[in-house]
Amino acid sequence: TAQNAVSGLVLTFDSAEFDTDSFWSAGSPTRLTIPAGLGMTMVAVTGQAHVSGGTASTHFSVNLIHSNSANTALEWWSQRFMDAGNTVHALSVHSGPVLVSDGDYFTLQIVEESDTSITIEGDSILKCFLALEVKKMVPV
Repeated sequence: TAQNAVSGLVLTFDSAEFDTDSFWSAGSPTRLTIPAGLGMTMVAVTGQAHVSGGTASTHFSVNLIHSNSANTALEWWSQRFMDAGNTVHALSVHSGPVLVSDGDYFTLQIVEESDTSITIEGDSILKCFLALEVKKMVPV
């Protein structure tokens, strides 16, 4: 319901639908974290957000943020568009291959330029999600 995303709102996720290596945790529901000791060095991350209730002629952005275990943002990927008065806004963002270390994490942030009361959509059709795919490096 009414959410203020003017200063940036990091999405909180209720659960993980498929998580073989415990990237998501109920103790840190806003992030996917690279677990220690699994030897992961490269991942690709995709995030998607659906919101409604924005103001016409304002900007809406979805930001995928890669941070290290010291909570320092390392990289950002972003999609942004001008709201033309649509009821529901949907944006996806993808990182491509990213080098990671144990404890690095990814969050999904939404920003609405000026509307302090937007609704995050999360029904069976309009999904908000954050997904991580482990990449294997193959010597050539």
